[in-house]
Amino acid sequence: MGGKDKILCPDCGFYGGVNYDVTPDLTYICDVCGHKWKGRKRMSKPRIVIRLDGGLIQEIFSDQPVEIIQLDTDLDGTEEQELILYPDEEGNENSATAWYCDTDKEGDPHGETCPSLVNRIFKRVKSQLKDS
Repeated sequence: MGGKDKILCPDCGFYGGVNYDVTPDLTYICDVCGHKWKGRKRMSKPRIVIRLDGGLIQEIFSDQPVEIIQLDTDLDGTEEQELILYPDEEGNENSATAWYCDTDKEGDPHGETCPSLVNRIFKRVKSQLKDS
């Protein structure tokens, strides 16, 4: 018995795949590269790439759908109506400006779920960091 399920291929980074129910394990086959693996429905940790320019977030890419909130507590020059309140670890209210991104929401100008791009970036950057 099998069925189709969205899952991240650990080999090529494609977000899709076919889930075949092989009791007691699940065997997945990637629709793109044909890689087969046993495992869970999702990776244990999403991988996220944040592109900054001038210290400001420009884009966010992830290999799984994620929601992200950026809180900026540098309030110099911020108008009162732009402020939000958020709780800290002790439950105190703090002021910040906020930015929200849902990488799975179509049309979000700041982020998207793009597993193949994230996979390529992670492979390239990690290989260069290991070399240094």
